[in-house]
Amino acid sequence: MSILHQPVPMLAPIGWGACINSGLPTNAHLRAKLESLDNSCKALKCYHAASMFLLHKMVSFDGASERHFRKYSVSLERILNWSFIVAKKSVFDWDQEDIQRYLDFVEVPDSSWVCSTSFSRFVSNKNEPYEKWPINERWRPFKRKYSDGAVMPPYWGELDKERTIILDFFLYLFQRAAYPLAYLDANIV
Repeated sequence: MSILHQPVPMLAPIGWGACINSGLPTNAHLRAKLESLDNSCKALKCYHAASMFLLHKMVSFDGASERHFRKYSVSLERILNWSFIVAKKSVFDWDQEDIQRYLDFVEVPDSSWVCSTSFSRFVSNKNEPYEKWPINERWRPFKRKYSDGAVMPPYWGELDKERTIILDFFLYLFQRAAYPLAYLDANIV
């Protein structure tokens, strides 16, 4: 039985879902969810930082595959959810132990964050713009199979990719963003 709150989808149907001008969510329901989180999470600032990082990656990938870029987006969605809901802190307050705890979580996520079937992140309505679509309560950030009631481990290499992405994100924050990383040792990134 899970004790964790439901994760929040952050990817829009065509990408991350941030306004290019502000770096903040364009979907009203997502923005309201993020604003409702504890102030110590700094949810909108974290979302903005993730948006700027993805914009930076999009430029630096310069024609790289959509699949490669999508992996970054999905990982950031998981990172922010874990930070807000499990760690109950801002990504700017992470330390090395948080990175390891996050990677442990990715390896064996809470069952409430896993589904064996994919669900869309939002309930689409062709009569409304994406900005008004409600969040799909059935969506989960991990798609894994179950065996004898237990969540199957990640596919081979998934943790290495996740580790690379998270370190790349913190390196970006450390070098280029105006966000202080108070607890993260510079040597880790």
